[in-house]
Amino acid sequence: MKIYNNLKNKFTQLSTIFMFVLIAIQPLLDVLSYFCVEAGNTSITTALRMLMFAAVVVYAFVIAERKKPYIIMAGVLGAFWICHMVACFSEGYISLFSDMANYIRFIQIPVLALCFITLFKAKDKVIATFGPACALNMATISLVVILSIATGNIHYTYDIDKLGWLGWFSVGNAQSMIVSFIGVVTMYWAYTVKRRWVFPLAMAVVNANLFTLGTKVAYFTIFIIVIGYLFGLVITKSKRWECYLALILIAAISATLYPYSIMVRRNISHDQAFEGKDEIIEDILDNNHTEDINEIKINGIYLNTYVDIYEPYCGEMMDKFGVERVLEKYNYTISADDLAKQRLKKQIYAELCWEDSNFLTHLFGYEYETLIGEKEIYDLENDFPSVFYYYGYVGFAMFCLFLAYFALLILVALIKRFKDALTMETIMLGLSFVLLLGTAQLSGNVLRRPNVSIYLSLTLAYIYHVTTAKLGVKPFPCKKLESISEE
Repeated sequence: MKIYNNLKNKFTQLSTIFMFVLIAIQPLLDVLSYFCVEAGNTSITTALRMLMFAAVVVYAFVIAERKKPYIIMAGVLGAFWICHMVACFSEGYISLFSDMANYIRFIQIPVLALCFITLFKAKDKVIATFGPACALNMATISLVVILSIATGNIHYTYDIDKLGWLGWFSVGNAQSMIVSFIGVVTMYWAYTVKRRWVFPLAMAVVNANLFTLGTKVAYFTIFIIVIGYLFGLVITKSKRWECYLALILIAAISATLYPYSIMVRRNISHDQAFEGKDEIIEDILDNNHTEDINEIKINGIYLNTYVDIYEPYCGEMMDKFGVERVLEKYNYTISADDLAKQRLKKQIYAELCWEDSNFLTHLFGYEYETLIGEKEIYDLENDFPSVFYYYGYVGFAMFCLFLAYFALLILVALIKRFKDALTMETIMLGLSFVLLLGTAQLSGNVLRRPNVSIYLSLTLAYIYHVTTAKLGVKPFPCKKLESISEE
């Protein structure tokens, strides 16, 4: 017991350093992952991520004053996994291990959120590492992109068109989530630094990263940051003129450069690419005929003509689910642009698999391999539909309730402590929370990518800390629940 207490005290004393290092190494792990992907072996970074996850859980569990929340969470997640496995076995399990890996990636959000709540409570200074560590991450990402350009080894956001400076990071959508989130937090850190040149410089660096990355999320985050922080400056009656000037100037420059942005250039390239494909469909329609007089005709087009049009885009889907079911899901479109939309195709594939599943699967979801075809991978890009299909009505409801709890904390804080709740810190948290959840639905690559979801866990823990510790919001509405909570 004495050894445990000594270890607990030591871990508590080092919690500030532990948290700072944990956040600061995230871009370095992503760079290592990029080079591992290039080398064709990602087992190293996968193992490192798993070790990091385990280390955080053990560290937080050791320093936690109460262990019940950890035991309860482990019980709930374990019980759900058993129910999910039973559902998958009822359909015929394809790969238990890949499904388990997918589940572990997903449950890191609630588990790490609980761990970070413990760490933020351990010492007052731990929460203060959040802003500087994220600012350091922004500097690291900037340096990596510059080095990739200088060495002539840059990875583009849109590789085919050679557009967008992604640097040595693997996935454009995931990196745009990371840079967007870090950008929001970096600007808060810059605001807390009293030297007048820091905020404009930080705004310039953040804007440069977001603009050159090239995704829609990254570009529009520029204006989310501007609007959010301008609102914060006004509501807090700040007299920091350099902050107003930097935000307005950056917004004006970004809006002016919109026609020349990577996002617009990418759209032009995309439209040009599909002009030829539409012509191919027109040629097929011109030859719309059949030798079989009994051939079905829909909207004036023979069924075999539809098959010719759809085959290059979703031939595997038609073989698996039947031509008419696929046509109905696409509403019989003959637009090459619609047929080539990967997000739509994956969504339709997931829906068709769901329709063919049993009631138990609807409750607890189907396995990861369900959306892995023989020719293509249909794993959904949008995160919330992924949660629904992989974990069913029960899992989806549990996750939504989990997120709703933190949203409720914010709402109660605004109702009870409205004046105190509107600070630059809480505005930063609000922007981060909405940005991460919004992009999870609209773009994806947030909830099931540990290198992105860790930032969501940090945000949730920060929200809990600010609302309960600083603003005095009760974490639970009744004494019975309060008694088993850690905080």
